[in-house]
Amino acid sequence: MVSSPGIFEIVPHGETQAERDRWKTDLNLDLPPLHIDLSDKRVRQAIYYAIDRRTINDELFGGRNRIPWNPPGFRDDIPGLNQYEFNPDKAKELLAAAVAEGKIDLSQTLRFYYANELGDGAKMAPIVKQQLEAVGFKVELTGVAIDAWLKVIVDDTQRGSFDIGFSAGGAEGLGPSRSREYFHCGNQPVNGGSGYYNCDTQKLFDKALTQTDPTERAKTYEEIAKILNDEVPILYWWQNSGVHPVNKRVQGVIVPAFERYFAMSAYEWSVTP
Repeated sequence: MVSSPGIFEIVPHGETQAERDRWKTDLNLDLPPLHIDLSDKRVRQAIYYAIDRRTINDELFGGRNRIPWNPPGFRDDIPGLNQYEFNPDKAKELLAAAVAEGKIDLSQTLRFYYANELGDGAKMAPIVKQQLEAVGFKVELTGVAIDAWLKVIVDDTQRGSFDIGFSAGGAEGLGPSRSREYFHCGNQPVNGGSGYYNCDTQKLFDKALTQTDPTERAKTYEEIAKILNDEVPILYWWQNSGVHPVNKRVQGVIVPAFERYFAMSAYEWSVTP
């Protein structure tokens, strides 16, 4: 059993209405007004606190999956990072503050979109709905076949049809730089992402890619990790553990970190009688 570099996550549409308005002019992307505003980080943090992903992992997957609180390519032992343990009281507190400042209207329904087959979404979505409603959200679930889900999430013109949902990535655990493409600056196409824009983060990613000193590069990635951990543009759930059966007669098999590359060392395999 090997921990995949891929990630299972919840992606909220974290853009502001002003950003949607700019997209209409700059990207020719005409979307309806925000159905529910998730752009305040306290709202996203509240969602993280409200869902007991560790118990879900234990109950549905036997605790096999590694629990992160940032993109999986980043170190998780950086001092001060919030691990977002299950805390519905904290979620309620954050939501109350956001409501008091007019940052979110909890009378609006949170439309949760997911693929039934992706990461056992059909089993987990009702749990998510129950736990989010327990802290004050109104949640509408829409589960579809994975082919239909893929067509919608990569089509930015469909972005107005839902607000949040399950998603998965394939290679972020291979290193911090693999997460750069999911965090944008300025009017770039969303491509099914969070809609969260942070130019400072992008500058730090670019800086890290130019640093040859590992110690200095690690410090830069630590800065990024702290920003993403606080802003939670994406709510990382877990890295799935892959199970790789190997016939005992086949010798020389090494299961790689990236499970899609399972045949890379095939030239070294041999088969005993």
